[in-house]
Amino acid sequence: MRSKQWLGVAKALRTGRGLGHAIFHWAPRTSGTFCSLPEDVLVCILSFCDLRDLMCCMLVCRLLRDVVRTDGCLLQYKTLLAANGMVDGPLDHLGKLQMLQQYVALSGSGTYVNTHSRYCSPIDARNNDWTVSLSFSSCNSYIITKRQEAVTEVYAPPEFPGRRSMRHWTIPLDTFPGETNRAVAVDPAQDLLLVFQRETFSEWDVAVNIRSLHDAFVPHPNAALPILHTAPSLLMLSHLSAIQIHRHHVAWMQLSRDTGLDSQIEIWDWQAGRMIWRHQFGVEVSFALLDAAHIVVTSNNWKDLRVFRFDPPSDPSVDVLRLNLPLEHISHRIQESSIPHPPPNAPFWPDPELRMIVVVYVEAQTSKRAVLLIPYATFRKFLYSRPLLQVLTTLQRRVNWKDWERDALRLSLSVPTDAWNVYQYHSFGSRFSLLMSNWSKFPRSSTIVTFDLNPWAEKYARSAHSAADMPHLKGCLGSGWKRMFHHSEHEGSSSIPYAIHHSFREDHEGGEGGGFTVVSTDPFGHTEVFNRLPGQKGVGFVSYTA
Repeated sequence: MRSKQWLGVAKALRTGRGLGHAIFHWAPRTSGTFCSLPEDVLVCILSFCDLRDLMCCMLVCRLLRDVVRTDGCLLQYKTLLAANGMVDGPLDHLGKLQMLQQYVALSGSGTYVNTHSRYCSPIDARNNDWTVSLSFSSCNSYIITKRQEAVTEVYAPPEFPGRRSMRHWTIPLDTFPGETNRAVAVDPAQDLLLVFQRETFSEWDVAVNIRSLHDAFVPHPNAALPILHTAPSLLMLSHLSAIQIHRHHVAWMQLSRDTGLDSQIEIWDWQAGRMIWRHQFGVEVSFALLDAAHIVVTSNNWKDLRVFRFDPPSDPSVDVLRLNLPLEHISHRIQESSIPHPPPNAPFWPDPELRMIVVVYVEAQTSKRAVLLIPYATFRKFLYSRPLLQVLTTLQRRVNWKDWERDALRLSLSVPTDAWNVYQYHSFGSRFSLLMSNWSKFPRSSTIVTFDLNPWAEKYARSAHSAADMPHLKGCLGSGWKRMFHHSEHEGSSSIPYAIHHSFREDHEGGEGGGFTVVSTDPFGHTEVFNRLPGQKGVGFVSYTA
């Protein structure tokens, strides 16, 4: 090919105009076809394409699909990543395409390996003081605190799909002197361990120890200070909770010891050792970190979701966006969430741009639990369409429900014999998993239903050409499961495309716990958590991975 023709193709690909013409008519018909080019040349040409544009063309053009599938391993790998809501990992691994193909086939068909009772123990006198909690950072981690033994066991999902063992660290709590311990939070991707404690009962300051997760005796090398001390508050605060880490930010919430209702949220830069945002709310709230600059907060006393900007710092009492919620609910709360960030050895990882915020609520008419799944793109759409420094009135900051309901997905069960038998649900990336049990059957059957809000999963599943790459995707449209849920799409008001994966199993697989309190979505599967509640037979968790 002559140099001018190369430049013409590259220019057209960069601008996105005339994509098909540029690729398939770069030379006279007598000089050969696009498919006859060597693989490295094809990769050079198509690498100019935006991955989403390339996938659009693949869905309608069999020739391009055949080229990518047969001649371009790198391009096939990238398109499979996009179709499954993943991004490439930080390091190169041999066989990444084969590993991804195997994961796609197993997860799409609902085939998971599980840890059985490895991380779950029957409740007895030896573990009467054990508690299980979740930590939210680059992934959802699971923490078992054993107070009599003065240790905390930290578990994180595997970096590779198909592995049955969790990543594991043991933290000796005696390393952290103090009269009142302790909340523990971790970020495995940053080798970060945070231990929260109060040094005395007379001072209501919180001390945050910043250590290495691999060696709890060593301060974290990126932290300017080994310990953060929060300033005294006018409220008598206790019950520290909802700790969330994103890169160099860490946020947490405390409730008033006197009323149990007043809440205070603090956000710190743990690397620089400084507080960047704090606000006291006169009501009990729930929140989630939205990104590196925003936090979303709500309360049962409010009828909306409120977004505050903390970086650059702004007035903590003034929100920058309000999204009105649907009125037909009794109570609601935001579920804590993680913002995906791949660990150093991950081959691929869920795309952080496809993450979502989950709002759990109780319907007023039926008293059933329901969820509102809000993609991060919805918040970004309204936040970045407004001037950053312009002061807006409350009316200007508010978005009515009818103006954004198409940008969210509402789910509630329409079948009374099926139950959502968990109390909390935590999403990860573009996926949200929930556990359903059919109480009318014996033995009682359970199903994990996973909603994938990655728009490319749904489009790829509908494509006539996807069968060669991912034949299981035809079942991921989940029409049968969609009929089991009332959601806004039935009313023609939701434009969120999604696919559904499901995995059937008998309840005896999770019988060690006797009931589920949390279902948490992981990078390559999900985890069911058993905490110490009335009726529970065990404490710990069971993890499933494709």
